[in-house]
Parts: sequence; structure tokens; C-alpha cells
Amino acid sequence: MLLLTDRLLAASWFGATGRTWWADALADQHGAGIAVVVVVAVTAVVALLPRTGRANERD
Repeated sequence: MLLLTDRLLAASWFGATGRTWWADALADQHGAGIAVVVVVAVTAVVALLPRTGRANERD
């Protein structure tokens, strides 16, 4: 959802933070979406690798 929408989530909170760096909140949200996808993908690969190795040892 973070990557697929042009609607800012929690826009009022983001505006109230008062931050002056990287002022484009939507770009920040899309960046967070990319980070979430990467973390999930890496976690899935790491979780599945040991199972694949054990399956090959049984054969």
C-alpha cells in the first residue's frame, strides 16, 4: 500500500513533526514501502534456505 498510493498516510502527523530535511513526505513514504518489501523478501529467503538444504540431504 505504501508504494501503490499517491495518498499520504497520516499527513497531519507528518506535517506536525517540523522536520526540515527531505520535505517530500510522499517520497519518504514510498521509500519506506521499498524498505518494507526488501526486509520481507530477505526474511523469506533466509527462512526458506535452511528448509531447501534439509530437503536435499534426505534424498
